[in-house]
Amino acid sequence: MTDSEKYKGRGKAGTHFSSARRRSRAVLYHISGHLQKQEKSKLKINNNVFRNQPALPEYKVADAKKSKFILLHYSTFKALWDWLILLATFYVAVTVPYNVCFIGIDENLPSARSTTVSDISVEILFIIDIILNFRTTYVSKSGQVIFEARSICIHYVTTWFIIDLVAALPFDLLYAFNVNVVSTIFTIIEHF
Repeated sequence: MTDSEKYKGRGKAGTHFSSARRRSRAVLYHISGHLQKQEKSKLKINNNVFRNQPALPEYKVADAKKSKFILLHYSTFKALWDWLILLATFYVAVTVPYNVCFIGIDENLPSARSTTVSDISVEILFIIDIILNFRTTYVSKSGQVIFEARSICIHYVTTWFIIDLVAALPFDLLYAFNVNVVSTIFTIIEHF
């Protein structure tokens, strides 16, 4: 095989090495905006590349006037609160089937009262979550963060409110006060 046959079909690009070199130059050019020259021989890395905090999407950093009672949907508090609600949901997903299967209706058993306090506290968490959702910002379809309280309330009522309300009904308290939940729900439905 001659040298002309060896390089035939590769055009001006040459070998695989030169195409890899071009790609690496493109990457270096892309990140060169994050490097600043401090002195002749030293390069200083810009804070935009390596921060302690994660970079926020553009819609989150837009300046907007908001009430101090509006909770940002991307705040640390809201993220921790969502994790707490997720744990409470897992708790309910485990204890409700357990109580239905293994805890009898007989209230004389001491085991029937063992989860009452934790069940009520989880239901209180769900009710507080509903209140917080009425004051939490959201992102509109256009990508804009909505801070207006009235728009937030309308959005929540038309999306997740009914599901959250049914999930937060304190069935344990209703049973404790001997309220027949099924007949009460049917009575409410009949009035509509």
